[in-house]
Amino acid sequence: MPRRRKSSSSSEESDSESEYSSSESDRSRSPSPSPVKSKKLTGYQLFCKEKNEKLKNPVSFTKLGEMWRKLSDSQQEKFKDRAKRMNRK
Repeated sequence: MPRRRKSSSSSEESDSESEYSSSESDRSRSPSPSPVKSKKLTGYQLFCKEKNEKLKNPVSFTKLGEMWRKLSDSQQEKFKDRAKRMNRK
């Protein structure tokens, strides 16, 4: 088996250490992260939230999806409008 060469000078080690220390200092200078924005609520999400709160036993999202699709367009539009108003605040 061939032998591995050990580095004879310690300057090579200090050079590699300085590379790490400079990159760490660069990270500390990065701008602070922007504030996290909450996701906007949709009409469907509002519908699911209200239905689960009204029912004694929470319903699966599959069942809620079926209930949402059975609503008329005007009924769905009411939830969508309320969600839009809530998102503006």
